[in-house]
Amino acid sequence: MTQVVSFSPEQKWATEAKDDEKHIRADKANASLNAEPVTLTGGSKTIQKVRVGYPEPSSEMDTAIDTKIFHRYMYYTLGNYQFTQLGESDSNKSCHEFYGGDSTRLPSSTVRLTYDVGNDVLEKTLLGCVVDEFNLETSDELSTASLSMIYRTEKSRKISQTEQEIREVDAVPFIGYDYQIELGGVESAVFNDLKLSIKNNHKTDGARGLGNRFYGRQPNVGEREISMELTTVFDPENLETVIKTEYGDKDLPVDDEGYWIPSKCKLFTLPLKLKIMTCEDATEYVILIIPNCIISIDPLEFSGSDDVEVKLTLQATGTKTVEMKDSTTKRTDIYCQVVNDQPEIVPSIKETTPTTHEGN
Repeated sequence: MTQVVSFSPEQKWATEAKDDEKHIRADKANASLNAEPVTLTGGSKTIQKVRVGYPEPSSEMDTAIDTKIFHRYMYYTLGNYQFTQLGESDSNKSCHEFYGGDSTRLPSSTVRLTYDVGNDVLEKTLLGCVVDEFNLETSDELSTASLSMIYRTEKSRKISQTEQEIREVDAVPFIGYDYQIELGGVESAVFNDLKLSIKNNHKTDGARGLGNRFYGRQPNVGEREISMELTTVFDPENLETVIKTEYGDKDLPVDDEGYWIPSKCKLFTLPLKLKIMTCEDATEYVILIIPNCIISIDPLEFSGSDDVEVKLTLQATGTKTVEMKDSTTKRTDIYCQVVNDQPEIVPSIKETTPTTHEGN
């Protein structure tokens, strides 16, 4: 199968980067200019005038995820990147750190998608890609990462499958039992499903400019929305967490008769820490921290003799700080550390070969 994806970090938005990144096998992927024609009927029952409309290029893809690619997804989703080469005591691993900041722009990439076409391959090169939304889901199946991106423009070419060079990294994909969750500093193993969502809400209207159909400037990031959904079964181990969430107070006030009662004004918040590590290689792992979460719960509902399902939704706030590996602190809504054997992410520009015209 030759349908693969690569992300190459750009030095300058929409300026093609070198094609030397490792390939990722996507379960599904698409890309489209989304250019609808602009029409005018002019009082007629039929279209009388047509112009080419403004494109709104977008791409989506779903992939398995592992320690070898997690840091690349965080680079484009969060930016604010710090790299540390670890020593021999750490098997010469690399530490990639990311955190959410207030920058109006994120790192962009040149994304290359390939599609099988008989004995050939169609390669689409997307320029100026920025991640608008990242989602991570896990349960009792392999973990899935999905990306929604917007980009400036694209170009395509046809190559033979024999010409295509597949560059992959061998890695173990994550599955539900690789995840360790701490809520409020207490480890919990009772959750059945996890969904993480990071939305950057890019503002594309302000990226348009006169004189060009395509975006004239890199779209700015809007308000970042980070949430995590955790699903479990209602039981004695999570009873107090459920009531604290509903009533809004970690101290669970009681009335004169010993009943728990809703808080007058307090809001129930707590930190979350997620560690993902496979048993095949404990030297590589992902640590994700949301230093302060507003926590809410779906209404408790029973149906016949089925288990009562509890779904907690945690919304990140930027009110707390985290400590980086160099001992500096950052006020942020999310922090991610990835330890693996992959090199530092370094943006590049593709070198072009000038065309020589006869007679010059």
